[in-house]
Amino acid sequence: MEKRLRQGFITSEDLKNLPDKERLKKGWVAVIECPQNIPCDACIYACKTQALEMKTVADLPVINYDKCIGCFQCMHACPGVAIFMVRLTDDGKGMVSLPYEFTDLPKAGETVDLLNRLGEKLGPARVIRTFSMGKDAAKSSYVTVETAPELIWDARFIRRR
Repeated sequence: MEKRLRQGFITSEDLKNLPDKERLKKGWVAVIECPQNIPCDACIYACKTQALEMKTVADLPVINYDKCIGCFQCMHACPGVAIFMVRLTDDGKGMVSLPYEFTDLPKAGETVDLLNRLGEKLGPARVIRTFSMGKDAAKSSYVTVETAPELIWDARFIRRR
């Protein structure tokens, strides 16, 4: 943890206990990237299947992938934009849903550049859909993209071309 705080970002190597390929093929699943132990448990209360656990309010959430139904509620509840949804399609393509905090939402079918946690370009992605959730929809938009499966663990933002 200290390394992450010193370097200022999470790497894919920091991610532990990720869902396996079989789980990813079953459907959407949350990936949680909380960088430090702070008092926050919004995702715990948003999860209707109790797939998320924390021993105390200041612990990092732990996810049980067998219980996660991919409902996106934890991603929507997270004030730190630290939860992403991922899956693999039947034909092996990678899918990522990302929080998007700009008003110029891309359109379905648009090609965008995937960016990693440092803002570096990873490769192209095709926008599948954009959507909003809840009554504060103007502030809570999400973009779902399709990309190469190996990019889903590093893709954390998009840039329109």
